[in-house]
Amino acid sequence: MQDLPSIRSRISWLVFAWVIPTALVFLLLVAQSYTRERDHVVSETAQAARAAAAAIERDLSGAQMAARILAASPALQDDDIGALRTLAGSLLQPGRAVSAYIISDAKGRQLVNTALPAGQAPPPLPQKWAASMERARDYGKPRLTSLLTSPDEVPRLALNQRLPRNKGPAYVLTALYPPDYLPLLLRELHLPAYLGAAIVNADGINVARTLAPQRYVGQRSPAPLLEQIRQAREGVLRHATLEGIDVYTGFRRAPDDAWTVAVTIRTSTVAEALLRSVVTGSLILALLLGAGFALAWRVGGRLARTLQELTVQIHALAQGKPLLSNKHTDRESADMAAALGALERDLRRHRTQLESLVSERTLALEKSTRLLETVYATAPIGMLFVDLDLRVVMINQYLAAINGASVAQHLGRPVGAMLFDAAVRMEVERCVRQVLETGSPIVDLELQGHSGQQREQLSHWIVSYHPIFGPEQQLLGVSGLWLDISERKRSEAEFRRSKHLFGTIIENIPAMVFVKRADKLSFEMVNRHAELTLGRSREQLLGKTDHDFFPPQQAAAFVSADRKLLATGQMVEIEQEPINTANGTTRHFTTRKVVLRDDAGRASHVLGVSIDITERKRATEVLHATTLRLEQSERFIRTVTDNLPGMVSYWGADLRCRFANNFYNEWFGRSSAELAGIHMSELLGQELFDVYAPHVEGVLAGRPQSFERDLLDPTGQVCHTWTNYIPDVDDSGGVRGFFVLASDVSELKRTELRLHELNEQMVRARDKAEAASTAKSEFVANMSHEIRTPMNAIIGLARLLEESPLERRERSYVGKIQMATQSLLHIVNDVLDFSKIEAGQMVLEQRRFQLERMLGSVGVLLASSAWARGVEPVFVLDPGVPDELIGDALRVEQILINLVGNAVKFTAHGEVVLTIAMAAEDAASATLEFSVRDTGIGIGAAEQERIFDAFSQGDSGTSRKYGGTGLGLAICRRMVELMGGQLSVKSALGQGSDFRFRCRFGKVAPPPEPPGKAAPRDLSLLIIDDNASVRAMLEGWCAAQGWHSRSADSGAAGLALLRDHASGGPAADLVLLDAAMPGMDGISMLTEARAGAHLALPPVIMLVADQDSENLERLADSLMLAGIVSKPATPARLLAAVTAVRDGRNGRNAPSALPVSTPLSGLLEGMRVLLVEDNEINQEVAQYILLHSGARVAVAANGKLAVDLLAQTPQAWDVVLMDLQMPVMNGYDATLAIRALGLPDLPIVAMTANAMDEDRLRAVASGMNAHVAKPIDVDEMILTLTRLVPAPGGGGDGAVRAGDAVTRTPDLPAEVPGIDLAAALHRFGGDYSAFLALLKRFENSQGDAVEDTRRLLAAGQTRQAAQLLHRVCGVAANLGATHVASLAGAAEKALNMEQSHAAAVLLGQLELAMAEVIEAARTLPSPLRRGQPAAAAPGSAPLDLGTGLADLLVLIRNNNLKALAQFHALHAAIQQSDREAALALANAIETLDFSEAEKLVLDQLKREENK
Repeated sequence: MQDLPSIRSRISWLVFAWVIPTALVFLLLVAQSYTRERDHVVSETAQAARAAAAAIERDLSGAQMAARILAASPALQDDDIGALRTLAGSLLQPGRAVSAYIISDAKGRQLVNTALPAGQAPPPLPQKWAASMERARDYGKPRLTSLLTSPDEVPRLALNQRLPRNKGPAYVLTALYPPDYLPLLLRELHLPAYLGAAIVNADGINVARTLAPQRYVGQRSPAPLLEQIRQAREGVLRHATLEGIDVYTGFRRAPDDAWTVAVTIRTSTVAEALLRSVVTGSLILALLLGAGFALAWRVGGRLARTLQELTVQIHALAQGKPLLSNKHTDRESADMAAALGALERDLRRHRTQLESLVSERTLALEKSTRLLETVYATAPIGMLFVDLDLRVVMINQYLAAINGASVAQHLGRPVGAMLFDAAVRMEVERCVRQVLETGSPIVDLELQGHSGQQREQLSHWIVSYHPIFGPEQQLLGVSGLWLDISERKRSEAEFRRSKHLFGTIIENIPAMVFVKRADKLSFEMVNRHAELTLGRSREQLLGKTDHDFFPPQQAAAFVSADRKLLATGQMVEIEQEPINTANGTTRHFTTRKVVLRDDAGRASHVLGVSIDITERKRATEVLHATTLRLEQSERFIRTVTDNLPGMVSYWGADLRCRFANNFYNEWFGRSSAELAGIHMSELLGQELFDVYAPHVEGVLAGRPQSFERDLLDPTGQVCHTWTNYIPDVDDSGGVRGFFVLASDVSELKRTELRLHELNEQMVRARDKAEAASTAKSEFVANMSHEIRTPMNAIIGLARLLEESPLERRERSYVGKIQMATQSLLHIVNDVLDFSKIEAGQMVLEQRRFQLERMLGSVGVLLASSAWARGVEPVFVLDPGVPDELIGDALRVEQILINLVGNAVKFTAHGEVVLTIAMAAEDAASATLEFSVRDTGIGIGAAEQERIFDAFSQGDSGTSRKYGGTGLGLAICRRMVELMGGQLSVKSALGQGSDFRFRCRFGKVAPPPEPPGKAAPRDLSLLIIDDNASVRAMLEGWCAAQGWHSRSADSGAAGLALLRDHASGGPAADLVLLDAAMPGMDGISMLTEARAGAHLALPPVIMLVADQDSENLERLADSLMLAGIVSKPATPARLLAAVTAVRDGRNGRNAPSALPVSTPLSGLLEGMRVLLVEDNEINQEVAQYILLHSGARVAVAANGKLAVDLLAQTPQAWDVVLMDLQMPVMNGYDATLAIRALGLPDLPIVAMTANAMDEDRLRAVASGMNAHVAKPIDVDEMILTLTRLVPAPGGGGDGAVRAGDAVTRTPDLPAEVPGIDLAAALHRFGGDYSAFLALLKRFENSQGDAVEDTRRLLAAGQTRQAAQLLHRVCGVAANLGATHVASLAGAAEKALNMEQSHAAAVLLGQLELAMAEVIEAARTLPSPLRRGQPAAAAPGSAPLDLGTGLADLLVLIRNNNLKALAQFHALHAAIQQSDREAALALANAIETLDFSEAEKLVLDQLKREENK
């Protein structure tokens, strides 16, 4: 029975319903009061925000006023920190809110902190403080922030303001406010205590807060508040605070938008204000409600008692008991009692009728139950019924058997208890529960698992579950149906396997299978072989007919055959059917077609199977052709063997003859018929057969046999025969017979005897040739040794001469002497190389080399002779060719010298062009193509075939007219071939020749380009040269640099282009002008152009032959040439000249092609060398070189003397230079003797003219450490000695001098303003006194440089002004004044580029920078005066002024600041020689004017040489 409310409760609810309207009215009054109170609070919050904003603005204005006072104070501009702190402290007044001022510099250091005592140094700022102040400095405006002094303190409000300074970066003023600044401000404004306040800066960050400042200051304000602040200057909004409290916030934004004040009040405060009145009204309402409930409860009790009495009567009626008569207190209860009496009478009548109906229905139910049990027992499907508790109520035998148990075992047990498979059990229970829960059936669910009946085999079932409802639609249980489909599943799986197998067979069968529809004859199925055969995909074939793929005639034939097949129904087989495939080929097929019919017997499809018999058909044809060929071959073999001059036969394993040729028949005097089948013993006779028996047994065993024997021919003459037995082996390896080949070799035998005699004669001739070759090798070696000995003196003396002070012309001569001697040395090496080439012993070297240097060497050797013959040499270097490569540069240079020399020799006029181009390239190597083209006499086609033969020339008169042996090209070709190339020539008589070859070289990683060394960009060049090849080379070079160029072929054409430029055409930045041109040469054209006032002539670089460059140098100033480049020009020299001109430097001193050697002075300082040499000239040269390099040398004339010296004083020498060929004892024996003395670690270097590899190997084998060939390569010898001998340590004298220097060195400052002190001291070798003396003189020598520059510019002398700035740049750079040097260089560049405004600005900056350096120099203490030069030590050699001046000149030319110390060492000697020269030289060197110093030193050297 449902729990229904009582009468009392219903009456109480009636009373409550009366009270609800009253309560609603009360609540509406409360809500109205709350709204009025909220509006009041919102207004109050907005007013508080405005008041707080005004007060905060007042306090911040005071801090800003303080910042302006400090910014205007002289103390700030003068960096007077003490005065600045006093001023800042005076600004802290009691009436101001600021508690402290902090001033910090650009590096974040505290300069002033008024919170600290005056004598205490401010500590470093915390990192966050410094970052905040840095942002204020960058921002430029006052910036509010919060600063935390320590983790446990309250963050303090701070205002960061920028303090600009006239000099140096700006400072930052930080105004700090007290930690309780904001609470004090609220109390000062008499605001209620329940109000909270916060200050938000322009970034939306809380910088001050009254509530939880330690937690929330520094955090971003809520997004709704920030959005409202951005939209309005002031307002009120409701939102959640960072603590998650619901508040009203009134805000006001500062006029400059730098900060915002927010005043908050909790929304709960409004409710608390109304709490008391709400409580009073609520109490009154509760009393009224209680009284109503009491009255209702009393009335309801009386009604409840009446109803209880009626309930008792009703229960009695339900139980069939008679009704009791009770006294009723009201009319309604009496009426209800009467109605109950009438109801009692009706119930008794209906009960009798119901009992009769139940009896009838019970009989029907029993009948239905028996029928259901019969269905359960006999149904061919599993059936069960499960109650609401998931227990089995009914189950038939079919399903029970599936579970492997009886029906009785299932009844009353859970539905899953009898299931064997756990997965099936879970699925069944899930489905039954789902049906019970949803009331919806589950139909045809497929289930698989293991049954209790067949536990090893997987079973499949189709199950359905249906809910069973009662008469009143109440759920009684679930009925289940199980159908076992395991057999069907297995049949389906077997069918799928069979289908897949059939499909696989059809797809992979090596025949074309297709099925066509009977009605349309369109393809309905094809296999993969059909796709491959027809050359189309399955999608392209299906649904299409034969007409879609085959030619019309062939398609019509196919369709006609298919129609005939469908009409007759009989299988059709076509033996050969040609079919055209998609690729156009025709293939042949054997096709079989049958008709497929449906269940009604109607023809539905045509099945065709076509087997490709193309290969079989071809094989048949080939077999037929082979058979014919075999027959022809047999006839051919018979014909051949019958005509062979030897016996040929074939014998079976039974030793019976199967075949014999005519010669065989004739030899034995029998016919072919007689020999056929004859036994070998019968043919040969038993005696001869026994002789041949071992060979017969061997060949039948499978071993070929060869032997020679004398036999009698049919005429009775003895013949020498050579017989071969060759086994005939079958496929199984058995011998089925053998071939007999016998030849009459009597004539060969006689020839062999004659050859044996000739061989003995050749052996004797070979011995003679080897003896001659040995004599030639000894002659070549001796000739090389004899030539190298005088050449050693020439090269060594030239190298020493280079160390002397020479004029430009003399130095050029020395360089050419060295180049020529090196070339002569190469020729001597070539003589050795030719013998090595003949002997196959030539070895190529793999060293790094520069093409630019190689071209320079070729030019120095051959250009002069070319110009003398009126031939212009031209070098063309492809832009893509690397500057540096790895290979045998000596061999390549030798080839080029030979080819270019030949071209010059055979060319009377015109040009010789050497071109080097990139032919191929990969990551590790580059293949270059070399071409030497001339305009000479040319070579005829007949002569070209033998031009590369040794000792061969074009004709017999060539040698007489032009000279030469004709050996050069042969050597060149052999060397090119050794390098993997091929030397070729293209030529025609009277049209010149073109020799070409290719060589492969290794690559070298390019060095990083130094800063500031990049080629000038965006240049426009005017090229004037009469030679078309030169113009093409220069135009290509300009294009490779990214420059624009225009060219003219004569001086007149060049003048026309210059006039075109003057009249508004495109102007040129530079002019490349040839000095020697027909008609108007370069000098004439330049003179005429200078004479034209309206022509603005750009800087001119003149191209001139090398021998004429010195003469042109004298005219360079008068012609105002910006640069001079010697011809033939190379890209490096051209680029150096252009770069120098564009940078404002002298472009006339372009890099020379002559070799530049390293100065020798000091390279072997302190090394003790024992020189073992018998030749007096070589002794003098080697001794002079070693002494000049700083070594101490002793000389021994032969190996015996050297061994004696080392035996007496073995520790006196650091290294031995040993000649190999000497009298008394040679170098090999001397080395062995030295090693026998117990000196295994003493370095011994072979120094000999023996340059053969055998000599080097023998020297190493005898115990020598290295080998230096004569003529001596000085740099190589120095490198070898420094590699073998470690540098000596500092000695006692050095220590004394160092100690003395330390005592005289002034105190070294930590830094010098404007000076890179470390770099400067490094240049001065650590001599601070020398640096300081020079720095002190900087003001006198360069102090007026800026004023002088301005004066020169005012006078229009821009070039002289640029030169003055260039000198300042060099002096400042040597002193370490990098800023001054960079400004001077930039100003010089601006003057050269005619940028007057930029130059004026840079001069102003340069003046300030120089003033800083000069002021720093004035404040440094003066250095101690240098004393007089120390007197010479007793016994020491007098000072050689000439040698000292030569060393000084080397240091000056290398811009080495050690020249200062060297000059002071020579000062006294120079002063004695020439006092005025000494003063001038002192001024030039001590002001670092090295160019003037070089001239003075050269003049002094000339005077010393003339004494």
